[in-house]
Formats: sequence, C-alpha cells, structure tokens
Amino acid sequence: MLGLGHDANYESRITVLYIGLELDQAKPGPRLAVRTYTDFYSWIDPNIGEATSPEAKGAQPRFEYIGQTLDKT
Repeated sequence: MLGLGHDANYESRITVLYIGLELDQAKPGPRLAVRTYTDFYSWIDPNIGEATSPEAKGAQPRFEYIGQTLDKT
C-alpha cells in the first residue's frame, strides 16, 4: 500500500493506491492499482475471490500486511 487518495470526480470516495505483487511475469503491465477503501479492506471467500461478510465460513481479509520487503528466498 502506497497511500490513500480520493477519486478526482467524487472527493468523498476514498481510494487506496497499492502495488500488486504478481511478480512472476504471468500478468504483464503496470503494477500500480487502485481500489476503494471499502473494497481494499473487505473480506473475501478465498474459494471464489468474491466479497463476503467477516462472519462467513472461511472468510479472510482481501489483503494481508506482509512487511516492507519481500523475502528473496
């Protein structure tokens, strides 16, 4: 996560700017991505990748903090 911003057209819409970690060249192109704050901090069903409630069976946060650097092992 690089920081928070706002949608230029809707100043009340908070966004999160982050770097996607698909580092294996399977997904070429820009690494910067933007999601709404609500979507960034949402819970998902890992089996289908869709948003769900935190109380749902198997639900997990969409993103997890992994630290400031990647382990190069």
